[in-house]
Amino acid sequence: MEDPLCFLNSPYESFDWYEVSVEEEKWTSWQNIVQERIRQKGIDKGKGLRDYQIYSKTIPKEARRPCHPVTPDIKRKFSRKQWEREVRQWKISVHQWVDKNSSL
Repeated sequence: MEDPLCFLNSPYESFDWYEVSVEEEKWTSWQNIVQERIRQKGIDKGKGLRDYQIYSKTIPKEARRPCHPVTPDIKRKFSRKQWEREVRQWKISVHQWVDKNSSL
């Protein structure tokens, strides 16, 4: 009598689980690379704006404190909508900082 929990002599015995997990991992890393490039384009557009140019000249990166606007991390896990919200909020905070400190 065959053991129902044993996969020997079943259609699954030739299935290579390791190969599938490696392929999924490759696909996921490829997706991450594409996603990071798309996100970096959005960040680059934001850094090309006049307000960001003023902000970065006024406060060099080394001199920034936690109270200053922070560029979103492209590697952080976000849904597309969350990412867009983060970038929008970052651009708004840079704009507000420039408006507030334009007399400097």
